[in-house]
Amino acid sequence: MILLPAMKKTVVAILLPLALFVFPGCSTDAPSSESPVPVVAFTAFANTSEEIVQLDMRTDEDQPVLVSVSGEFNLQFLQDARNQIDTASIAYYTWDNRQSRVYYKDLETGDVFAESDICGFSGETGNDQSIRTVWGNRDYVVAAYSRFPAGSPEEARLRIFNRNTAECRDLRLTQTAISGQINMLFREGMLIAYYTNADTDLPVLTLIDLEDGAVVTNLDLTGNFLAATLRGEELLLFGRDETYEVFLTGSQTFTSGGNTPNIPLLSPGLFQTRFSGEVLLLSLIYQQPSLFFSQPALYDLGGGNFSSGGTPFLPVLQERIELETGNRVLFGNFDADPSTGLVVITYVIGDGSPEGGVVLTDFTGKPLQIIPLPIVPERLVIREIIQRGR
Repeated sequence: MILLPAMKKTVVAILLPLALFVFPGCSTDAPSSESPVPVVAFTAFANTSEEIVQLDMRTDEDQPVLVSVSGEFNLQFLQDARNQIDTASIAYYTWDNRQSRVYYKDLETGDVFAESDICGFSGETGNDQSIRTVWGNRDYVVAAYSRFPAGSPEEARLRIFNRNTAECRDLRLTQTAISGQINMLFREGMLIAYYTNADTDLPVLTLIDLEDGAVVTNLDLTGNFLAATLRGEELLLFGRDETYEVFLTGSQTFTSGGNTPNIPLLSPGLFQTRFSGEVLLLSLIYQQPSLFFSQPALYDLGGGNFSSGGTPFLPVLQERIELETGNRVLFGNFDADPSTGLVVITYVIGDGSPEGGVVLTDFTGKPLQIIPLPIVPERLVIREIIQRGR
């Protein structure tokens, strides 16, 4: 068991014409006997020496639309910063002691939100306090901070800013968190905060109603806890003993879990991923030393095994691309769609030149399309899968 016994548009002017290479026998116009490969719409991000650039593209188009994120945000980083990217948004949260800044862009609408000094935190007097980290979603910004009352133990607190109403709420966590170890996961108006209880040295998950700024419940966990993620209202808790439990956040009850032999979860904490029924997207880490660091993999919770990507396929993909193009490429970050089995992965030509782009492939290492880009992206996310007409 995981629980303790007590708990049951700024557009860049350069739009370069690009050649999209579709491999013989692997074209996006598949033979009539096969289902046509869907169109993939994706957004990628690149950090040049001068700016952060957003690249929006579909695999049936000839060139991406480039947007200067730095220009839209007028980014100014403080000492500490973190970057959030998901299918709907890109955000930068930056802080230093009492100061904070937030830059958030909705990728669907293009709307940009920027705010400095959340809740006027820097101007508060009478308390010795310092921001640890800042997180958020489209409706809320949450700053985790420490308060140091004179003659009393350190307090772990959250400052919650409602972007829609501009209201601020302050919440003291019932357990004292070890400094610097709070991370978060959002589902609309609910927040899950993960941290280690400084008194017991054991992990805690705190569920918080962001609108009310109140704790819904605490899950005091054992040392068996490894990681957790959300699937709708289900909070899946994975254990080091290769089992998992399901906590229903609505009814606050547990339901049946199962066994997860060989599931590739290495880092403790919270993670966000994609699901297709019982299948979830994970990263499979390569044994080092290797030319490859990780690849996407699909794990079936119902069967307790890999449904795709359980064995290395990047060496196969690399070899096939080299045979077709003469270029030996190296791979970077990726995203994948569990429903269709399609994968997009960044690449760079391995001769030291600053050339690269994105490869559309599948979990067998079949190169479906290679898309050179004017800037080699560092991060990317699949935005939409568009089924072609037969």
